[in-house]
Amino acid sequence: MIDWLSVLLNSVWIFGLVVILAVASYTYWRTGGSLRRCFHDRVFQIGLSAGALSLCLAMVGLAESWGWRGAWGILAFLFIIQIWHSWRPGAMTGEE
Repeated sequence: MIDWLSVLLNSVWIFGLVVILAVASYTYWRTGGSLRRCFHDRVFQIGLSAGALSLCLAMVGLAESWGWRGAWGILAFLFIIQIWHSWRPGAMTGEE
């Protein structure tokens, strides 16, 4: 019998990796091939954090022990904070 929950959760973390690679590729192209400018780009930071959040949430569901679920959950919470911090107006310009 197929474990559909496992198939769904595995597709979520694969989707997270796809998002990370797509955002990295797009930002690298958009900044003219400069890795230094990629890491300072708002689109890159939000996309990287969103892909990593997707990966972490899938791992929370796939982990077999509560210790690993807690670790992935804390990491997911930190990526939520990173997304919120990058999304705020003026976050990349130094304005508060």
